[in-house]
Amino acid sequence: MRYRWKMLILFLTIAMVPIMAFRTFSVRAVRQMGDELVSRTRENRISGLQRQIQLVVTSYASVLNAVREQVEMALLL
Repeated sequence: MRYRWKMLILFLTIAMVPIMAFRTFSVRAVRQMGDELVSRTRENRISGLQRQIQLVVTSYASVLNAVREQVEMALLL
């Protein structure tokens, strides 16, 4: 093999090793970030839905109380 080819292979190897290592670590980091975003989004949606359900139940309870008071008033009269 000629000297130029040997130098080319050496330089390509030197350049490719850090690129491949960086790619491996970046893929792992992106997957971890994706998992973290999914879990945060799930938690936010669940807490938001819980607040909405709490609001609906509270509103419905107040409506029922108002109707109960009206019925009691009607019965007293």
